[in-house]
Amino acid sequence: MRTTLLSVVFAVGSIAAIPATARDLQGGSQAPAKRIGIEETFDRNKGSMYALYVRALGDRPQLSGKVVFEFDIAATGGTTACRVKSSELKAPELERQLCERILQFRFPPQAPVTITKPIDFFPAR
Repeated sequence: MRTTLLSVVFAVGSIAAIPATARDLQGGSQAPAKRIGIEETFDRNKGSMYALYVRALGDRPQLSGKVVFEFDIAATGGTTACRVKSSELKAPELERQLCERILQFRFPPQAPVTITKPIDFFPAR
């Protein structure tokens, strides 16, 4: 049996948070720390998202594109909702699985916030 190594490029775009408070809107001291905590959480969990994408590539080798997620983070750090705002993948089942995975993320406790997060999925050549 021959084993093939598959490389995939998984690029996470920067987040855009919809501020929870007027202080965040004015660039308060907590806003940058919030973004760092959210990025670190995505970095820790990108392997599980990557695995879902690689599995989907088995059925559709040319599957690629950007997905923009919008999700809500509660004060406890739990993710309470996830939506696909836009997607170039045209793979509803994969998009649903990715949202389900984001719902399992645990972010640092913070004021409730809605986040918009683009992620690029491209097979390496």
